[in-house]
Amino acid sequence: MCESIDRVRDRLFQLIKPGSGSRPAFFIAFVTFSLSFAHRTDVSPDTVNLTYPSVALFSRECSLSKMPHPLIPQIIKAATPVAQRLGFDVVDAAFHTNQSPPVLRIDIQHAERDITLDDCEVMSRALDAALDESSIIPDSYVLEISSSGIDRVLSTDRDFISFKGFSVTVITHEPFRGQMSLTGQLIKRDDESVQLNCKGRAVSIPRHMVNRVQFADPS
Repeated sequence: MCESIDRVRDRLFQLIKPGSGSRPAFFIAFVTFSLSFAHRTDVSPDTVNLTYPSVALFSRECSLSKMPHPLIPQIIKAATPVAQRLGFDVVDAAFHTNQSPPVLRIDIQHAERDITLDDCEVMSRALDAALDESSIIPDSYVLEISSSGIDRVLSTDRDFISFKGFSVTVITHEPFRGQMSLTGQLIKRDDESVQLNCKGRAVSIPRHMVNRVQFADPS
């Protein structure tokens, strides 16, 4: 006979670190749904005991990975007055510490028009100075200013100078090292190539192979 749902659920809850104070809602909902499914299909207690602990741990990992970086509230507090002085609004912020160096991405918007690359450059310089003065982020990082309405393609020499260090994707006309696209932090573009920093490794893509260079999608 299938073990009671309440008893199995109680044991699964022990997977949450003691003293954590609360259980992620996604974890609770997923376990409840899964146990109900197991009950309806008469899955044996042994199958439930072997399967759901790993599912529960995965659910907990997903819940924790979506938590914002603890510095985000301070960063938004510092960025908001800077943006407002320039006529922009801060609509989102994310600090990707899994990249090297870490990438701080600030999304801005204008109430009456689309954001341009020039807007991003102006905001980047102003916010970079404000963050340096506040010392909110003690270590080195890359600051990216973006917007959902921005022209995502870099084309002029000024674009490639202004957005050095930004995450970009290079789309090629033909496979380059077996790939039609490559994403990394922009180093520079010269007459011969577009150069990226891909996880700490410099990669040069010949310009004759490059179709376009655009800002990478947020990760």
